[in-house]
Amino acid sequence: MDFLRKKTFQSPYAKELSLIKYNEDKQLSVFCTNMGEMDILIWKTIQKRLEKNSENFTISYTEAKLTGEPSLFGFYLNGRGYGSNSVMPSGLLIKEILSELKNDVVFRFHIGKKLLYSSPVLLDIGTDPIERSDGIWSASTHQFLNKEIRLESAITTDYLIGRLWSNSILFLFIWIACASVTQLVLLWYREYFHSFRRYLKVAIENHEMELHYQPIIDVLNKKTLKVEALLRWNSERFGYVSPILVVEKAIEYSLMVNLTNMVFAKAVQFVLRNDKNCADIMVNINIDRESFLNVNFINQVVVTMEANPTLIGRIGFEVTENNGFNDEEMKVALTQFQRLKRCGIGLSIDDFGTGYSGLDFLRQFPFEVLKIDKVFIQNLSNDKVTTQILEHVITLAQELDMALVAEGVETEEQLSLVTAMGIHCIQGYYFSKPLPEERILEWLVNQGRDLKTVALS
Repeated sequence: MDFLRKKTFQSPYAKELSLIKYNEDKQLSVFCTNMGEMDILIWKTIQKRLEKNSENFTISYTEAKLTGEPSLFGFYLNGRGYGSNSVMPSGLLIKEILSELKNDVVFRFHIGKKLLYSSPVLLDIGTDPIERSDGIWSASTHQFLNKEIRLESAITTDYLIGRLWSNSILFLFIWIACASVTQLVLLWYREYFHSFRRYLKVAIENHEMELHYQPIIDVLNKKTLKVEALLRWNSERFGYVSPILVVEKAIEYSLMVNLTNMVFAKAVQFVLRNDKNCADIMVNINIDRESFLNVNFINQVVVTMEANPTLIGRIGFEVTENNGFNDEEMKVALTQFQRLKRCGIGLSIDDFGTGYSGLDFLRQFPFEVLKIDKVFIQNLSNDKVTTQILEHVITLAQELDMALVAEGVETEEQLSLVTAMGIHCIQGYYFSKPLPEERILEWLVNQGRDLKTVALS
């Protein structure tokens, strides 16, 4: 759409540009214009002319639906069933023809059964040929596009009749311009059709991505308390796509709320589908800043939770600490936070210590769980400063009555260090990588056994 807007702005003739294609009923329709997405059926008579014309091109003169102005429509259709439509207001057309014919010439333009006059004096002669009317020194008729379009012109002074043929240049230019714009638009559309942006958008809309679930273990009771739902996408075109890249591109393409909504829907379906095996398990999903502030998304979450009481206490949101808010956003965020707590959503602060919000963030939002980022865990064994910071974080969490989770625990040494500091809820590859639904269900069924490291292969 931005491409069409740009081309329309740059064009001295086309004031509307649009893309056309066959719909499910095999009828041509406009689906995208420089003014936005549309769904406008093209007249069947125009479709028939396009399909019969060997040049795949036709012209029509009628009132434009978008502007209400009488306009010249140029239609082009390629062999793959896609095409374009350009619209030139009749005023511009008259101006361009007059600039070629000078003021010595009057004309009458036939487009199908419609007439476009250059001068009110021609109205008096109706549809009769111009050469039969009084006061015309000489007249000529030019025919274009197999009788679809004709130009009757007449000289009222001693102007050379050969000058009239220069009009063909104008119509040739219009035809070339329409064909050129169509090719550029189709090239752009073909590039978009195979682009990462389109595949990402379609994958989100069709829920083509999967969730894998990483256990969060209570090592004292040897029990899985929660699982974190993590995104996985194996694209048919791009293969396996990193979740980090998916999130980055979703933010860039303004698809993040849609992506979060898809993950939430899949997490809800997982819980409802596996009610027996997940009776005491909370499924956590990550929620970004934009989704957290999106009132429509939070409304949908509240409605879903109220419609399914069994979900209360079994769906959690992990909010990243670095989601800084200005004053107005803070008011909205606090309201959203309270609504989520009231409807039974568990709330955790994720990656604590990596952002800049710190203590003020904890003061504003009374989270239930504080998740310590893996950066601290990885440096525990060889960095005294990290150990001291972590000790203060643990004390703070205890004073605020918040549970603690250590993320990114990968070795037995790291497990020993964090448990010695009083952290007993562990998430990381030491126990398990993120697992697809079938395997996480096996894990939950067998969680009463002694927990052992799951092979990474």
